[in-house]
Amino acid sequence: MNQDERRFDFHGLGLALKRAREEKGWTQAYVAELVDRDSRTIMNIENKGQYEL
Repeated sequence: MNQDERRFDFHGLGLALKRAREEKGWTQAYVAELVDRDSRTIMNIENKGQYEL
């Protein structure tokens, strides 16, 4: 069983996302709903700069 464990560094994107989200007054939950992802995914991208496929 070969599991795909690719990780991408989204640190810069995460910082930009957080900044833009906060400027608009949006919550992580709202952004997650817009992009059809879990709010924990948005949190991980913003804070850790990571997204696992």
